[in-house]
Amino acid sequence: MEKKLVFEVGVEEIPAQYIVKMANNFREAAVKLLKEVRLSYQNLDVKYTPRRLVLLVDGLIDCQPNQQSVVKGPSKKIAFDQNGEATKALLGFLNKNNKTVKDVDIIDDGKMEYVAVTVVKPSKKTVDVLKDGLPQLVNSIMNDVPNGMRWNVFTMKFIRPIRWLLAMYGDEVIPAAIEVAVAGCVSRGHRTLADGEVRIPCAEEYLATMERVFVIVDQAKRKQMIVTQIHDLEKGNGFDVEIDDSLLDEVCNITEYPTCSVGHFEDSYLDLPECIIKDPLKNQQRYFPVYVSGKVTNAFVYARNGGSDFISNVTRGNERVLRPRLEDAEFFFKNDCKTTMQQKADQLSNVVFVDNGGSYADKVRRNEFIALHLADRVGYRNEAFIRQTISIMKADLVSSVVREYTDTQGLVGAVFAQREGYAPEVCTAISEQYLPNYYGDKLPSETLSAIISIADKLDSVMCLSAVGLKPSSSSDPYGLRRQVLGIFNIALAMNFDIDLDSFISECADLYSQNVAQQNESMADYVKFLQTFFYQRLKVFLHDEKGFNLEDLDKVALTDLNVYKSVKKVHMLSKIGGEQWYLDFLQVFNRVVKLVKSSTEQPGAFNREIVDPNAEPMFASFYRVRDSLNAAIDQEQYESAIKVIAEIGSFINSFMVNNKALCDDDDLRKNRLAFFSDFCVVCNRIIHI
Repeated sequence: MEKKLVFEVGVEEIPAQYIVKMANNFREAAVKLLKEVRLSYQNLDVKYTPRRLVLLVDGLIDCQPNQQSVVKGPSKKIAFDQNGEATKALLGFLNKNNKTVKDVDIIDDGKMEYVAVTVVKPSKKTVDVLKDGLPQLVNSIMNDVPNGMRWNVFTMKFIRPIRWLLAMYGDEVIPAAIEVAVAGCVSRGHRTLADGEVRIPCAEEYLATMERVFVIVDQAKRKQMIVTQIHDLEKGNGFDVEIDDSLLDEVCNITEYPTCSVGHFEDSYLDLPECIIKDPLKNQQRYFPVYVSGKVTNAFVYARNGGSDFISNVTRGNERVLRPRLEDAEFFFKNDCKTTMQQKADQLSNVVFVDNGGSYADKVRRNEFIALHLADRVGYRNEAFIRQTISIMKADLVSSVVREYTDTQGLVGAVFAQREGYAPEVCTAISEQYLPNYYGDKLPSETLSAIISIADKLDSVMCLSAVGLKPSSSSDPYGLRRQVLGIFNIALAMNFDIDLDSFISECADLYSQNVAQQNESMADYVKFLQTFFYQRLKVFLHDEKGFNLEDLDKVALTDLNVYKSVKKVHMLSKIGGEQWYLDFLQVFNRVVKLVKSSTEQPGAFNREIVDPNAEPMFASFYRVRDSLNAAIDQEQYESAIKVIAEIGSFINSFMVNNKALCDDDDLRKNRLAFFSDFCVVCNRIIHI
């Protein structure tokens, strides 16, 4: 028989930033537990509110299946004496497993014969198994979650006090216990809308029962409630609401029964820049900004954790709390407007970028070097705009606004620049310098913005790596992986044809002093960066662009050029199944193995050495080598690979009829030089 399982851990309000991680830990631990205890099920999920984490398992079997296993014993020679009688070794083995000689089987593993018995492990009821298993899950919830504390008489650490446990299999209570907390069939309703405890008749009715006491346990349903209510408010009031995904998630994570309503603030605050208005709304108060005709207006939408009773009082309270926030923002902005962007920029020498990595003034100087060289690579010729943008791009970091509202960095800088009459392109570049901030974020919209953003990100990666803050396999506190992926996204979107491996080498001297302080050689430093970028490139092309790993493993990505790499993979996905290409791969693989296995270093190919058997092969390659390289330079990969495949047929014919690396020293070395030259050209497109 199959029934539903519900296991609820009731706590004081969990901070919104941790609850998703805790729920994921809960889910992973539950899947692992049920697998270990051999309990099959149809579906498993974890729901959550600020006051509870809930494991829900549908179609859970009521007992373990019997487990049958074959237990190997001593070898047949040891198990029986010369007369075929059981030895002490066999009798001891049988006694241990509660078996007799009649139960013995002889098995042959190909090396020798052994005795063996079949042991059946009896099943246990699900309730009995989970009585001990469920408490183990609670310990797993806190994996990699900070701020675990001991509460009252509990010796275990948890993020907030555990107030109750509910564990039911169908209509049966599982008496699981976590120290002094023992599970029952009683949960708790909404803190203000319900009368305390609520009895759950059975696991199947848990969700519906909780809704009747104003607790929407399903986070997806709660989120949809918020969105639906916001859309209703939009229709009823004729405005548009900015529904930021991260803010929506946070609001969902701090409510059990959300009710949305509209509040207002004074019109005078609309004189502030939009980014300064929105930051207190979103980040301090968790309100949704409201727009009319594309402009932010003096209204906001909030979600109350409760019903609609006395909602006007709640609205006035939210308005009253918001007012001093906006007063502060207005004061900071007006104060910042008293100094120019250049005056602010002059203060950057007093702001540390990173320990041992200099100030932000130093970062600006490095950014300028990188941006100018990058602009030259991509054909952007307005050097004055680059220097102008770079000189003030970080100036807003010393402003009161940014110190108070960190999310406005770049955005408020663009506002200051616009007020001072800087060109629109420069202002846009300042506002977009941090894009993309996260996966799926928008990208810089103009060439100048893209150059500035890449330069800033590349400097951050190179500088932090130079001062010893390299990411590890398990930790990346400064987000260097995200920065590299941002570089790739921008370069691809803007069709920037940049070989980052050589570009990194050119910029490495900017960090030589930092590298020396870490007792690291420049060669090792550059090698680390190139390897790090190469690994990220494969991740980017696979995870974000959807190319399969098999194709990526065959494409030459060694120049770290995302623009060219995508073209190569597209080409390979087009021709990868064609027979002529597969035939060529076999030949190329043989050549690569031959070159790698040779103990001789290939020298320069000598056209004067007479080698009649190999001449057709030599001629087919060297006649077109220059044009092949030119075609590859022009990204004509498909046409180039077809020519290379034709050369491969000459190589195959030669290898079938000749010993490739013969005994004659001159011929062997010259053939090896040819094969090496051929590999060099091939490796510009594909990799084996």
